[in-house]
Amino acid sequence: MTAVDTNTWYNLKVIIAGNNIRAYVDGYPLINRTNSVNQLASGKIGLRSTCDAEFDDVVVKN
Repeated sequence: MTAVDTNTWYNLKVIIAGNNIRAYVDGYPLINRTNSVNQLASGKIGLRSTCDAEFDDVVVKN
């Protein structure tokens, strides 16, 4: 995936397990990174965009 279309909804899924981060857009694997330090055990989420965007139905599970 290299670009997004305007006026289109996408499904974003992010999985954080230990110090590994995996992200998918519409089921397509986009990110698979490992943080060198296990800093991801607790904290908060944030959503940000560099253009006009809407976020809907955000769910955080433990």
